[in-house]
Amino acid sequence: MDRPLPPPARHRAGDLPRRDRRPVQRQEPPAAGGRAGGRGPRPRGASALPLDEPAALRVRRAVALLVMSALAPGSAQAVRGGPAARRLGRAALRCWVALLAVAALLGLGALVLRDTVLSLAVRPWALESLRAVLVVVAAGWAVLLLDALRLGRPVALPRGARRGVAGLTAVMLVVGAGPLVYGARSTGIQLDLVTSVFAEGDVVTDDGRMNVLLMGGDAGESRVGLRPDSLTLVSVDTASGEATMVSLPRNLQHARFRDGSPMDAEFPDGFDDLLNAVYTYGSEHPDLYPDARDPGAEATKDAVAGVLGLPVHYYAVVDLKGFRSMVDALGGLRIDVQERVPIGGGTSPVTGWIEPGEQVLDGYHALWYARSREGSSDYARMGRQRCVLSALAGQADPVTVVRRFREVADSAKELVATDLPRSALPDLVELALRSRASGSSLRSVTLAPPLITPADPDFERIHELALEALGEEPAPAEDVQALPAAPPAGAGGAGGAGEGGDGGSAGAGAASGGTGGADGAATGEATGEEPDAPASPCG
Repeated sequence: MDRPLPPPARHRAGDLPRRDRRPVQRQEPPAAGGRAGGRGPRPRGASALPLDEPAALRVRRAVALLVMSALAPGSAQAVRGGPAARRLGRAALRCWVALLAVAALLGLGALVLRDTVLSLAVRPWALESLRAVLVVVAAGWAVLLLDALRLGRPVALPRGARRGVAGLTAVMLVVGAGPLVYGARSTGIQLDLVTSVFAEGDVVTDDGRMNVLLMGGDAGESRVGLRPDSLTLVSVDTASGEATMVSLPRNLQHARFRDGSPMDAEFPDGFDDLLNAVYTYGSEHPDLYPDARDPGAEATKDAVAGVLGLPVHYYAVVDLKGFRSMVDALGGLRIDVQERVPIGGGTSPVTGWIEPGEQVLDGYHALWYARSREGSSDYARMGRQRCVLSALAGQADPVTVVRRFREVADSAKELVATDLPRSALPDLVELALRSRASGSSLRSVTLAPPLITPADPDFERIHELALEALGEEPAPAEDVQALPAAPPAGAGGAGGAGEGGDGGSAGAGAASGGTGGADGAATGEATGEEPDAPASPCG
């Protein structure tokens, strides 16, 4: 006989286990394709910010993620991102720390090894690497910042806060990525300047000296071709960085040429025109130097080598036609005008005057100050050219150069042409800095009356003066022609900027000191009576 089942036990509420006392919540069925509660699918890798949080907390979180990403790219992803985003954030943080370490080392190197660090600014491989790094960092920084904005879920913010966060993101993009983009752009301009201006090839020297011929010319609208108004040989000691300038008069006659050169074969008894006409003759007869980019410059190199008895390795032509745009790009030049200088003259009427006194000349007036011939001698005009080139080299404001770097670089391409190889630039930068640090002075000699007579030059005496200027013993008269010859024509390539240098170029500094007194006199040329060269107008 079966016993009846006992009635179910009744328990008081306090006797139930704690987990059984929770009220049962009714679960709503999930929406189609969504999560329970009908809130829609959560994006993969996204971190949800509960909508029931206070709005102020959501705004602070969004702003904090942006600030974190701006200061430490990748930190926002490492904190709020999904698994893949966290891995990306941690990798970005490691790269950021490495970049900061490299920047710190470069900054320290600029203090300890300033010459080496500055020489990187003229090395194409360093410029290409820097530009690539800046582009990648700028793009990565911007992408991570925009992703930090996504993680802050701006759609969940109040309308006013949403606009504020979007504006903050835009400001951060400009302030953060803008300088990187500008740096990449400036690096590209510098790279283009170095690669398009300077030639390829190895450095050529003789007995520890590099000789560069600086020619200052003016290819004005009324002039046929370019005739150098000044010719100065700059000889640089490759061990100490000390430079010596030897200036020749442009109106020197019967110029000899380097033995074995094409011009020597063409004019074995000496050139039948003035020295500065050699450039025009070489340009009009390119068949004499078929492998040279600038036959006129190569012919002038051979002439100066023959006149001085010294090898001429490279040339740099400073064309005043590009001088005007350079001065305007730098914001003008401060010139102490010593006497009234006419604007115009010669074959054109005088249209104005540059009055005496200290003033800032724009490109137009600075160019006329340098080139005006009306009512003045060649020596006075060369002195004015030396003045403006010295001002150009010494007054270049670094802030202005950085701010208007493209204009300055474009002007430099028009201003100077050279066959100096790019491989010589780092060493020349270091030599220029070393020379400036040691306080060594620039030695110079101007081969003008009364030292020589341009109409009837004594070339043996000129050879002796050139060797004495370099601190060497004069060679015996019969051995003068046996001095080392210059390298073959065409060894270099295309145009550029002097010797390259400290915040500008060493060549610009040399040119500024050497263009003025380089010329022979024009007055008294027919009679053979040559006046002494006056002092530079801006002293």
